[in-house]
Amino acid sequence: MRRFINKASKVTVGLLSGAAVAFALAYVSLTVLGYKPVAVYSGSMEPTIPVGGLALDRAIPSKNVRVGDVITFSDPYVKGRLVTHRVIDILYYAHTREIRSLLICLAALSLLVGILRLIWRKEEAAPAGA
Repeated sequence: MRRFINKASKVTVGLLSGAAVAFALAYVSLTVLGYKPVAVYSGSMEPTIPVGGLALDRAIPSKNVRVGDVITFSDPYVKGRLVTHRVIDILYYAHTREIRSLLICLAALSLLVGILRLIWRKEEAAPAGA
């Protein structure tokens, strides 16, 4: 019985070590090729990418971004945080273009709702006939 346990533990350690080395080599290879793994923290990308899933990002020029692409960018509201979302619209201006994602649209909608609530509260608080 002891022989079996020794043999099984050696095989298990060997397999785990091999898996760790393979994972490290894959990670280094992807990094050298310009890819960066990014974790998805919310359900906004489901069912394409589940919560807790990994997306592999590769830097491309912004002129190559198209509607429907999944992009990672710096969160405009939380310094140092990266956000991964699908591009839902691209607006073209004279010398620039604006890439819109669901986060930006939800932030604008949240701001609009906040403004409407503020206006509604002010009107509700105003005395009748004023």
